[in-house]
Amino acid sequence: YGINYIIQPRYTQQLGIFTAGNCNNDEIKAFVKSIPLFYRFIDINLNHSNKLTGLPYIVGINRNYELNLQHDKEVIVQEFSVNAQRNIQKGISAVEVKEGIPVSEMIKLIRKNAVSYIDREHYLWINNFIEEIIQKQAGFIIGAYSENELCASVFCLNYAGRIYYLIPVSNPTGREV
Repeated sequence: YGINYIIQPRYTQQLGIFTAGNCNNDEIKAFVKSIPLFYRFIDINLNHSNKLTGLPYIVGINRNYELNLQHDKEVIVQEFSVNAQRNIQKGISAVEVKEGIPVSEMIKLIRKNAVSYIDREHYLWINNFIEEIIQKQAGFIIGAYSENELCASVFCLNYAGRIYYLIPVSNPTGREV
């Protein structure tokens, strides 16, 4: 419709200024003000160290859930709500979880269950991206099987001591269990 806007690129969790130190508010303001005025709308997630205040923008705060995996499973599960614990137990009894799922299996699941149109080139890009990360031993795929059928999987990126939940997919059975 002739409206110029900036959106978050696919598979990009956070944008903004990345630095080893801290950014001050003036640097962040200068960064945002450098975006050309012909962009009428901006919908991006700035990274956690980019606190944006004092500009005439509507700013929403997103939650970034972090799970400390340094504890035993029992300790971690106790931090979840009662409802989440019940769903975990339901899932454990309903599926078999496996690591090292082939990228081709995950891509098939994405193709069958994509919520929006994804063209052939995008599937090729996803495949190449995941293959490259796995080859560099910087990521992995976990899958859940119900009655020997892959019903859910997730590609995780492993970087700098953190695991990023990057590309999840599930079919109706996976969402149910």
